[in-house]
Amino acid sequence: MLKNIWNFTETETNEILLKHNIPIKNKIKNKIKNKINCMMLFKMNKFELKIINHHKFEEFLLNNNNLEETTELIEEYDKTSVYQKGKKKWEEEWFDFIKNNPDKPWYYNILSENPNITWEMVKNNPHIPWNYDILSINKHITWEIVKDNPHIPWSYAYLSANPNITWDIVKNNSNKKWSNYHLSRNPNITWDIVKNNPKKKWNHRELSANPNITWDIIINNPDIPWCYNSFTSNPNFNIEIIKKNPDLNWNYYKLSLNVTWETVLDNPNIPWDNFGLSGNSNITWDIVKNNPNILWEYDILSYNQNITWDIVKNNPEEPWNYRNLSQNPNITWEIVINNPHIDWDYDYLSFNPNITFEIVKKNPNKAWNYKTLSENNFNLSREEYIKKFIKEYYFKECLLKVMSKRFMNYMEDYNDIEGLNKYCNTPKESEME
Repeated sequence: MLKNIWNFTETETNEILLKHNIPIKNKIKNKIKNKINCMMLFKMNKFELKIINHHKFEEFLLNNNNLEETTELIEEYDKTSVYQKGKKKWEEEWFDFIKNNPDKPWYYNILSENPNITWEMVKNNPHIPWNYDILSINKHITWEIVKDNPHIPWSYAYLSANPNITWDIVKNNSNKKWSNYHLSRNPNITWDIVKNNPKKKWNHRELSANPNITWDIIINNPDIPWCYNSFTSNPNFNIEIIKKNPDLNWNYYKLSLNVTWETVLDNPNIPWDNFGLSGNSNITWDIVKNNPNILWEYDILSYNQNITWDIVKNNPEEPWNYRNLSQNPNITWEIVINNPHIDWDYDYLSFNPNITFEIVKKNPNKAWNYKTLSENNFNLSREEYIKKFIKEYYFKECLLKVMSKRFMNYMEDYNDIEGLNKYCNTPKESEME
C-alpha cells in the first residue's frame, strides 16, 4: 500500500491528505513532501510531524528524493528483530491453520519435529498429542524449559543431541539418562571433552561427523575407530583428504552430493556416484547436456533445484520423474494449476516448499498428504511472507525515521540544528489550548 502511494497521482495523494486534514503544498517542488506526508500521516508523532512541516524540509527532499536510496538506508535498521517479528507472525498463522483444522489427519509425531513448532505452541496446547521424545531435540527447547516443566516426559536420550544442551548441563545432571550416542553428535561436544572423558562410551560413528572433529584430530589419534564414511559428511572434510587417502572407506555418494563440477573434472580417478551428482545443487542443466557419458539419474535430477519448469517443458523426451518433480522448489502452485495434464503427485507436492497453508485452505478438495504437510517447513513460502512483512514494516515504521534522521544531519551541516530543536520543541498555539 505504502509503496503504491509513492506512485499515486497528485490528485490521489491530495485526496488522502484532505481526508485527514493534512495541509497540501501546492508548489510543484512539494509533491514529494505531500507523498511523504501521505505515507506517514498515521505514524507521525508531534516531533516528526514538525520536522516534515519545517520549511527547509522541502529543500532537503528535493536533494534527497531517491526512494531506492532511502530504502537502502532503511536496511541499516534492526533487520534481525524485524525478521523475527515477521517469522513469529507467520508461525502464528501457520499454527492457527493446524489448530483450526483438527479434523485433518495431522501427524503429530512428525509435527513435533517441525522446526516451526515453538515452546509457546506446545505449552498453550497441551491437548495436542505431542511426541515429547521427538520434541526433546527441537531447537526451541532449552534447558530452562526442561527444568521448569518437570511434569513433561522429556527424553534425555534425544535431549542429548539438542544443540541447547551443553557439557556443563550434562555434568551437573549426571543422574539423568543421557545418551552417549546422541551426545557424540551434539555440536557442543569438543575433542577436549572427549579426551578428558575416556570412560564415556562415545559413539565413534556419530563423533566422526561432529563438526568439532578435524582431520588432524583423526590422524593424530589412530587408536580410535573413526568412521570415514561418517567423516565424509563432516564440514571439515575436503577433497584433498580423500586424494591423499584413497583407500579409506569414504562415502562417495555424500561426497558427490556436495562437490563442485570443477572438482569432478579435476579428479577423474575418483569413483563419483551418479545418484549423488544428479542431486548435487552445483549441477546445472548445461552440465547434464554436455556430459551425456555420465549416467544421470533423472529420478534424482527431477528434484534438483537447478531443474526449472522451462527445462522440463523444453525437453519432454527426457525421462522426468513427475512425482519427484512435484517437490522441486522451482515448481510453484501456478505451474501446477496451469498444467493439469501433468500427473502431479500430491504426496510429494505437499512437501514442496512453495506450498502455503493458504493454498491448502483454498483447495480443500485436492489430495493433500497431511503427513508430509506436517513435515513441510514451508521454507520458501515462509521467507516470502517475511520479506513482504519486512518491506511493509520498513515503510511503515522506518521511512520517516530515516528521512528525519537524514534531515537532522542536513540541518546540522547548515549549523541550524539548535534552531530545528527549538522549532520542534516549541508547542503551537493550537497545542497549548
